[in-house]
Amino acid sequence: KNLIIYLNEFDDGKTFLLDDDFQIIDAITPAKNKFAVFDDIPHAQGFCKPQQRRVVMLFTFDGDVLPVE
Repeated sequence: KNLIIYLNEFDDGKTFLLDDDFQIIDAITPAKNKFAVFDDIPHAQGFCKPQQRRVVMLFTFDGDVLPVE
């Protein structure tokens, strides 16, 4: 699984989720402090506008986000 966290404000720069043929099946619209979890599938970033930065944190993990008790 993947967890992406958007750390700043910027325009455009969506995260695109792709199928096995690398066709876009969904897109995540970024917003500061927004996060999304998605399965281990191909993905790609869109570009933000010129003179802007797209700052994200991405975690890749196996299993659930919360610890099992």
